Amino acid sequence: MSLGLSTSRVDIKAVSTAALRSLPDLLADWLPGGRREGHEYVVRNPTRADGRPGSFTINTASGRWSDFATGDRGGDAVSLYAFLNRTSQVDAARAVADRLGLSQPERAADDAPAARVNAKAERKPDADRDPWTCIVPVPDEAFPLVVQLGGREPRSTWIFRDAEGRVLGVECRWLKSDGKDIRFACWCRHEDGRTEWRLKHLPAPRPIFGLDRLAKAPLAPVLVVEGAKKVEPATRLFPDHVVVAWPGGAEAVKHVDWSPLAGRAVVVWPDNDDVGRKAAATIAELALKAGADSAAVVPVPSDFPPKWDLADVVPDEADLAALLDAARPAKAKAPSWPAGFRMTDRGLVWSDPSDDEKPEVVVSGRFDVLAESRDDRGQSWGVLLRWSDPDGRAREWAMPRSILATDGADVRRVLLDGGLYVGAGTKARNLLVNFLTGVHVEARARAVSATGWYGAAFVLPDGAIGMPNGERAILQTSGAVDHAFNVRGTLDQWKEEVARYAVGNSRLVLAISTAFAAALVGPCGEESGGIHLRGPSSIGKTTALSLAGSVWGGGDQKYVRAWRATSNGLEAVATAHNDALLCLDELAQLGGREAGEVAYMLANGSGKARATREAMLRKPAKWRLLFLSSGEISLADKIAEDTRGRKQTAGQKVRVVAPAKNSMSVKIMLRD
Repeated sequence: MSLGLSTSRVDIKAVSTAALRSLPDLLADWLPGGRREGHEYVVRNPTRADGRPGSFTINTASGRWSDFATGDRGGDAVSLYAFLNRTSQVDAARAVADRLGLSQPERAADDAPAARVNAKAERKPDADRDPWTCIVPVPDEAFPLVVQLGGREPRSTWIFRDAEGRVLGVECRWLKSDGKDIRFACWCRHEDGRTEWRLKHLPAPRPIFGLDRLAKAPLAPVLVVEGAKKVEPATRLFPDHVVVAWPGGAEAVKHVDWSPLAGRAVVVWPDNDDVGRKAAATIAELALKAGADSAAVVPVPSDFPPKWDLADVVPDEADLAALLDAARPAKAKAPSWPAGFRMTDRGLVWSDPSDDEKPEVVVSGRFDVLAESRDDRGQSWGVLLRWSDPDGRAREWAMPRSILATDGADVRRVLLDGGLYVGAGTKARNLLVNFLTGVHVEARARAVSATGWYGAAFVLPDGAIGMPNGERAILQTSGAVDHAFNVRGTLDQWKEEVARYAVGNSRLVLAISTAFAAALVGPCGEESGGIHLRGPSSIGKTTALSLAGSVWGGGDQKYVRAWRATSNGLEAVATAHNDALLCLDELAQLGGREAGEVAYMLANGSGKARATREAMLRKPAKWRLLFLSSGEISLADKIAEDTRGRKQTAGQKVRVVAPAKNSMSVKIMLRD
């Protein structure tokens, strides 16, 4: 009996096995226009607005497929067919069997293995389990929005977007005889492959409304209102502010991701009722916890109409601008100070709790304890400190508490070097160690030991781009970090004054491309590696490195490092450039004995294993990076300088790519 008949039992596993043998032909029919990359078939995803092949791949050897952009995935050709055609696994198996011309006897009722397999495949979803999953970002083909409540379409809608402007979901508003009904709509996929709009919230933490406008105005103050409906009228009233809202109403503020407010001046305008005021106070507290520079709540006058908000008619003689200026600052929860310590205008002082008559001791200048930090294993605890130096420049340091295990000299060295006064006497020094050991704050930060990717955040020495799980990620080190990740000018200025001179010059294009590709090594699961530019003096090799370095830290050669270092020293340099570009100039400065070893080390992403004083194995340094090298000789020539007669190996040639000899002979010109 044919597997295509609806009355037969379908052995999905058997169909999948048969389909795997013909998978290349099936893919050519189902997904034309793809390309082969080894065992991977890379093609445009036809179920969403995918402009070109990229994230959608099928392994022709195993049958596994996935779309990294949406998270959709499966393990065989049957599930792929079901996904592409929005059908069930059983119907997909029948269709694939018919396409392959397969047939098999109908399974007997007492065929236990098949019965168990089919029962599992066709089992109905549990009543308490939602079979629908939200898809973000929403593909273009999902629009127009089709959603109803009680047979009626929404009266108003507000589209939630991410910082890049991609659609995340839609807030919908219906009017009812007894008021309003506000629901959130997501583009969802059922576990059987169907997709449609559903009245369903995004998983917590939920995005705020206005992320795209926040990204366009990174320095503007932020005004938070209750409900997307009030954003437009509030923006007209206060055009100097970026107005945002949150989904879910006053009771949902703790389910919202407030991390985009980090570093911002935030004001919350509550609705004129007890619930609104309580929500506003909670938001201000959460904003401070998320890293906002300040947070305040507007004191809406009690004589305003009940439940009045910024979308309503302004009461006569009301001065809304004055109300905004009168916003009351919220205070973060006070730190838990060790006994006897106070932070005053003079700085950190200590009074003996057992004797009020003893004079106070000035321990240090004034500083703030912003958060306690720890890594994702609950280790490496520390405190995040902030102070201002004598010139008024803000300083921050994520101090690991482990360096307090001795007399605190390392701590004092960093604080003094950063311009903070530290008491000179033994008593003051000991008190500073006692304070930093015992102080506790509610706010938390995630301690990271190296720059680069940490989840969805990219950590740099002076801050992070993104906040994993709503927490601030910080580079925690035992001392001040000497780095060249500097910022200067704007992107448009870089394009006009730097990048445009690479047009038509393959070496400069290669250098800039390597700089951008360096941050993709980790997310793509690729290995580290390098490119060596060689040629005579004064043809532009160092200029190419400087141009590439401008992507990460300015083009004045400060980002470019010299090869002249020991392998141990280059380990530290590589670690400091994790997930970034490393530029190394003048290979000739490196000793021949170390050249081959260093090439392997940089490309393999790991330093030497060493032992501690107690003969315990110390964790070796790790990194991922791409590096650009320059020199008048090749790596092979440098290795040949070793008196032991060594030659460049095939592994070294693969890890450090070098253009043909004299390939840089055309002088690189940066100016017309």
